[in-house]
Amino acid sequence: MGHLKVFQTNVNHSRATHCHAFVIAEENVVDFLRVQDPYISNNVPLTGDKEYRMFCSFNNKSLIYCLNKDLDIVLGHNTNHIVGLFVLELQISSAYFPPHDCIDSLIEEFTNFNSINKNVLILGDFNARSIT
Repeated sequence: MGHLKVFQTNVNHSRATHCHAFVIAEENVVDFLRVQDPYISNNVPLTGDKEYRMFCSFNNKSLIYCLNKDLDIVLGHNTNHIVGLFVLELQISSAYFPPHDCIDSLIEEFTNFNSINKNVLILGDFNARSIT
């Protein structure tokens, strides 16, 4: 398996930050841009000037953009907070867990998808808080 470059960020629903994430990803020639808490207008996340392939969680709070047009990608799964893809020999999942939601139900979303691949990359913004 070759290597993939991934840039992941939370843009805190800022249009300027979301647009700048595309600039950073393009300057660094990444294969995937993963955005949590994206800027959304008319219920649609930004797609960028170059119309990259975009994969979204059901609530559009976790996105994966594929900037590499040569990669074969298959949508693996998506839930309200998670979106996952299969690429090469890797399963890539991106998650956004809102800061005030019950963490137990969010963790259950992870336990309910079956990974058929040993190589799994899970990134995201989990808003995990310490109980101590």
